[in-house]
Amino acid sequence: MEADFLDAYNGGMVIRGQDNFGDGGIVLSIVPGDDIYLPNGFISLQDGWGGKTIAGTELGFKGGEDLHIKVESFGETGDQGGEIFKVYVNDELKITTEWLCSEGRSDQGKVYLY
Repeated sequence: MEADFLDAYNGGMVIRGQDNFGDGGIVLSIVPGDDIYLPNGFISLQDGWGGKTIAGTELGFKGGEDLHIKVESFGETGDQGGEIFKVYVNDELKITTEWLCSEGRSDQGKVYLY
């Protein structure tokens, strides 16, 4: 999955979203840096809204820049199956991690931008 965030500020994607946007999924948060609180910004994958951080790192871009985000996923899926996620920002690999689908949670779903 790929998306362009033009003049990027806080935003992101929900991957594996459920039928109701608020029910969760894998949340990719993209927060470009600013001059005061987050000089380098951050990018992170979370297990649902406000859930456990799966992986994260500094973003390395300031607010207002154009960002090309690419997410690759592959591997086992299904109840307790591991899935590998790779996240690229402007063609630079930022995150590589494995996610285990929580019991009772679907590994399928929709994609949302926010």
